[in-house]
Amino acid sequence: MEIHNLDDINKVSKKNTNSVKFKLSTISEKENEEWENKFNELLSDCGCNTGQRYLLFLLPVVILTIVILLILSQISVVLAIFLFIGTTIVLGIMGRVLGIRKRNRKIKRLIVNFYNKYSFMSN
Repeated sequence: MEIHNLDDINKVSKKNTNSVKFKLSTISEKENEEWENKFNELLSDCGCNTGQRYLLFLLPVVILTIVILLILSQISVVLAIFLFIGTTIVLGIMGRVLGIRKRNRKIKRLIVNFYNKYSFMSN
């Protein structure tokens, strides 16, 4: 997506885009490149890192819980394995969704920062 004016910047958070190219004539080439890099860094985040962190931190708790269930209850090993797999999938999806939401908040904050810095362009 190419950014030619202020209206295009608002569309970044609303469209499902993977990268932007800043071509604003009212700011320098260097500034265009800097903002382009900032936006593209956020847009390339798919939430996978957050999903991975969720799994990394919560998987030991899940494993411990399943082991305790196996020891203290009558659940079968097969059920425990399915419980482990299902929980792992749910934790990964939750982490990814939260990562995408976090990325979208950061993009909106970056848009606000852009408007604050270049408010003169809207006059």
